[in-house]
Amino acid sequence: MKGVPTYEDRLRNPNLSILDFEFIVLHPEARSAIWEKYCMDTLFKMRIDEQMKNDLLFAYRFNEVFKSYLNQGRRR
Repeated sequence: MKGVPTYEDRLRNPNLSILDFEFIVLHPEARSAIWEKYCMDTLFKMRIDEQMKNDLLFAYRFNEVFKSYLNQGRRR
């Protein structure tokens, strides 16, 4: 899935983030696919949540990019 570097890519380049925010911002269609993966894939969600706890900049960017989805979840 574009916007989410593979495990092998992250092994080759340890500085890669779990999400490629630049790609996600430029391709809004990827945003919904990544959000669906976040909601359905427990392991992916756990990795994202752990990254948000450890990296405040990542948490800020995640919240900004997925703000509309997060707001929909809070309304329910």
